[in-house]
Amino acid sequence: LFGVGAGAAAMTQQRPQRTNYVNPAQAQQYFAMQNRAVEQYSKLGNQYELKKQWENAERTFAYVLQIINMRDGIDSQKSITPLKHLVTASDAQHKVKQAIYYQTNVLKVTKAAKTPARAAVVQESVSLSNLLIKDKDYPAAENLLKQSVALAKQAPALAKERTISLVVLGKVYKAQNKTQEALAVESELIQKAQNDTAASTPANSSSPSTAPSAAAATSPATQPASDTTASSSAATEPATATTTSSSGAAQPAADT
Repeated sequence: LFGVGAGAAAMTQQRPQRTNYVNPAQAQQYFAMQNRAVEQYSKLGNQYELKKQWENAERTFAYVLQIINMRDGIDSQKSITPLKHLVTASDAQHKVKQAIYYQTNVLKVTKAAKTPARAAVVQESVSLSNLLIKDKDYPAAENLLKQSVALAKQAPALAKERTISLVVLGKVYKAQNKTQEALAVESELIQKAQNDTAASTPANSSSPSTAPSAAAATSPATQPASDTTASSSAATEPATATTTSSSGAAQPAADT
């Protein structure tokens, strides 16, 4: 496993040579071996990650990626998982540029899907932007985040992804001392929060809004003054009984 190249990044950049088999049975056996190898080494790589043995994890997932590339071809959708592990292992070892290389490939393969999920594209773009920020490549991060915001705004809008993209974009503007742009992003976030609150208010306030009118209808203050105390007390006595019965009916619900 560890003698396949000078480094994991160099190993994964090599173009794998796919073997052509004339005998279908031989090809099927070979693919079965590759599948088992991917499964076994992926488990091993996960164990290395749990133990924070990042160098071993990097080499292991680089080998997994190499097998997948030989089995399925370069940039297949199956390569996304080992690529993400390689991003994590590289970043943990402070190999930022290498992490950027792997994350760039994650984004490329995500976009290349038959029906790319916009949310996934935005999320992977933000992940790449965060690595670019670590590398202090603010212009590249800014450009990528602008694309993410625009993509998230498309109908149907992706509210969560748009907010995350805007927050990171604001940080990038501040890092470049682009005060006006940063303020514009903050204003957009505030406006979005207000719109979200306004959209949820009618559903939350519809039920309490009926309570004051009911109380006003039964309040003694709204009743006309009576010339006789007896008629007044007679009018209020059923209300008292009703109140008692209603509270008694409500009591089981409270216990429940």
